[in-house]
Amino acid sequence: MMTIRHRVLLALVTTGIVPLVALLLMTDFMIGSAIRKSEQEKVTGLNQAVGAHVAALMAGASQDLKAMQTNGLLGDSDASLEERLEEMRRLVEVYNFISDVSMYDLDGFLVTSTTDDYPRYRDQSHNFRISVEESRIAFSRAYREVGRKGLFLSVYIPVLDPSSRTPEHVLVARLDYGQVVDLVSEVRPGKNGRIVLLDGWGNMLSTNDDASTLSKFDDAVTLENWIGKPEGIYQETGGERFLYRADLVSLGGGDLVESSWFEKPWVLISLLPEEEVKALLSRSQAGVAMVALATLAMAAGIGWVISYHLSSPLVNLSAVAKRVAGGNLDIRAEGKGSVEIEQLASSFNQMVEELGEHREGLERLVLSRTASLRHSQSALEQTSARLQSAIDSTNNGFLVEDREGRVAVVNRLFLDLLSIDAGDHSGDRAEEILRIFEDKGSIMEGSFDDWKKARSSHETINAEVIVENGERKVLHVYSAPIRDRRGKAAGRVWNTQDLTDQRNLEESLRQSQKMEAVGQLAGGVAHDFNNLLTGIVGNLALVSIELEKDGTNDACRTHLDLALKAGERAAELVKQLLGFSRRSQMDLKPCDPDLVLAEVRDLLSATIDRKIEIKTDLGNESWRVMADLSLLSQVIMNMGVNAKDALPRGGTLWLRSEERTIDEEQARLRPEATPGDYVWLSIEDDGEGIPYDLQEKVFEPFFTTKEPGKGTGLGLATSFGIIQQLGGWIEMESTPGEGTKFEIYLPRNRAAESKGVEEKRKLDLPVVGSRPQAQETILLVDDEDVVRHVASTLLEKLGYRILQACDGAEGLEVYAKHQDEIDLVLLDLSMPRMSGNETFSRLREDYGDVPVLICSGYLVDLNEFAEECGACPDGFVQKPYRLEDMSEIVRQTLDGRKQAA
Repeated sequence: MMTIRHRVLLALVTTGIVPLVALLLMTDFMIGSAIRKSEQEKVTGLNQAVGAHVAALMAGASQDLKAMQTNGLLGDSDASLEERLEEMRRLVEVYNFISDVSMYDLDGFLVTSTTDDYPRYRDQSHNFRISVEESRIAFSRAYREVGRKGLFLSVYIPVLDPSSRTPEHVLVARLDYGQVVDLVSEVRPGKNGRIVLLDGWGNMLSTNDDASTLSKFDDAVTLENWIGKPEGIYQETGGERFLYRADLVSLGGGDLVESSWFEKPWVLISLLPEEEVKALLSRSQAGVAMVALATLAMAAGIGWVISYHLSSPLVNLSAVAKRVAGGNLDIRAEGKGSVEIEQLASSFNQMVEELGEHREGLERLVLSRTASLRHSQSALEQTSARLQSAIDSTNNGFLVEDREGRVAVVNRLFLDLLSIDAGDHSGDRAEEILRIFEDKGSIMEGSFDDWKKARSSHETINAEVIVENGERKVLHVYSAPIRDRRGKAAGRVWNTQDLTDQRNLEESLRQSQKMEAVGQLAGGVAHDFNNLLTGIVGNLALVSIELEKDGTNDACRTHLDLALKAGERAAELVKQLLGFSRRSQMDLKPCDPDLVLAEVRDLLSATIDRKIEIKTDLGNESWRVMADLSLLSQVIMNMGVNAKDALPRGGTLWLRSEERTIDEEQARLRPEATPGDYVWLSIEDDGEGIPYDLQEKVFEPFFTTKEPGKGTGLGLATSFGIIQQLGGWIEMESTPGEGTKFEIYLPRNRAAESKGVEEKRKLDLPVVGSRPQAQETILLVDDEDVVRHVASTLLEKLGYRILQACDGAEGLEVYAKHQDEIDLVLLDLSMPRMSGNETFSRLREDYGDVPVLICSGYLVDLNEFAEECGACPDGFVQKPYRLEDMSEIVRQTLDGRKQAA
């Protein structure tokens, strides 16, 4: 506690020092702000200068690439291959960014290259197709190469014919961004600062550590954060803080901006360690601190002298009061000093005299109050022990009943779990509240009679109860008696825990495991069905060919056509099974969404209750999308069936379409959207609607409001994933009692609009090839006898010589004996002893660039196949075999190989 002397001293010091200290602090703040502003301006200037250099380099690279696309010599069809190669070498020397150039034909086969280490297999990449089909420059993502320092990316440049302006060849140039990396890495803000260049996904394109190139700079900070706040303080995960400046980098050139890698802006970030700025601040603060200390010392000395003279009379009076407090009532205070001190001393002396007179009365009063306090404390301890025991017994909803069975304490959660109105229930009979367990619940083990016996005999209750009171809840109930210090029962505590979510989760897990098992079974069965269908459909096709040659017996021809159509429908069913087991891919084709809506409308009209009226409003006249028709139909059908379930008493189901354009402002309101043209599809009903508390869960896997066994809860979740894969999104609006509307947005595809409808091909026997006098030989490797028989017969009818092997190991042996004769290998994937993947890898390792077509009942992604095996096959044939499909791809592969050779 502070003395009066200290208080006076503090008052004097505060009166004089506070304004001075405030002035010094203000000065220190202004100096610090000026230093920080100066350092921030330096970092900003440096960052903008480096960004300008990077932008200039990128603009130069853009001009070089455009010049290569319109190079007259490379696009001249009359120029020789040697002239084009020499021109390509000259361009590599002239353009700083280009390290090598390779020329490919429009089928993806290598024509010539300025380097020997470029891939020799057929290029079927997405970027290659873009450059051929859309006649524009396409870029790969940036990558690093093993054994080479720096950052590279591949650019696909269609070489245009000067007259027709169509691609003649495709140049694949490998760009070396070493200049950009060196420029950014060599510049350093301050002594220990650094500059980092990030691409549109937050990956580092240049940094002081070459091993960190293309890694994430900071997962916690997005590019939008850098762009939205271009300067300030940045703290690394390790704790170091930096003064930073972030600026967008102009990429220069429309071709670069249109490519997938450059669709998001680059960001250049300069980082200056805050420790360097603090060092400057520390030097300025040291001077201010010295001035402040000197001023405080001077003020303290002056204040001490003044406070001593002012506080001495009060200090003396305080000493007398202390002795009186110790029990000496005979002492009196002397009033020396000011008038106020004399009056205070006189009043104090009078108070001491009165205090002596009342001491005895106060002592008697204290004794009486002490006895009363002890009694109250005893009662409080009993109540406190009862409440504390209840709190310690539970961390969920709880109720405490007293010795007479009345409610002493009940919390809000206990009442909510039993759907009891909140309010003051103190003093109510506990049985009236607990009866809800018996009236609206059921015990999973035991009975409520056991509860009553345990309650009356002061035993513990531990059980799970299912309560149906507006909604179904699974509650764990624990009850134990409360005993006082003598061991007697003083009441009972009831503890409830809500296990509903946990039990639902366990049920969902069991459902998920069941669906996983069904999916695996479906995948295996589908694969076996495809092999069986290969034998059935293939043999039917062979008979159809013979009948077509004969030209007689139209009735048999009709029956065969019906059998072939049934086989094709069975193949489509197998494809759906493969999709269910997640072993198929989307078959994207140009699609008119209005036709899909019309087909779903016709199917629903034939299957649902006639009390439900289906109306359509199709306003999409010409826009098309790229989609898998069966999967898109599945999505709309799922939503239509859900709408049917929401109309048990009939109603109206609307199917609508419309052309919509999403601008930037609308896109900001939808996290999944980007500005552009979209085909809008709507499935709307005027049924029961979805409760508000369930609307956030409708797209969650395994969530369903249907009874157990009547729904998996996967329909809307699967639909959501399918539409996302197609580049769109789903929105939902629902009002309980009024209806539900699902809106689907699919991106418009102009390329799909330019493609016509493919005419149905007639089944003709193709010509074998350009060398009919020299029969071509095909090695067929498959473990199924019936599949080998069908495939070999089809190929022999096409004029090929067939060698067969029953598995991969035998296939390698046959190829080793006849490698000079074999022109093509048809290779199955699923085989005993040696799988198709292993056989393909061995063929490429031992015999080089062997032409291979992969055959499988599953849909195979050749790019993923190349990642697994290290090389890419020449193509893929889907089982069951169709004569025209097999003829076309075999002929294309053989002719393509000859042309490349």
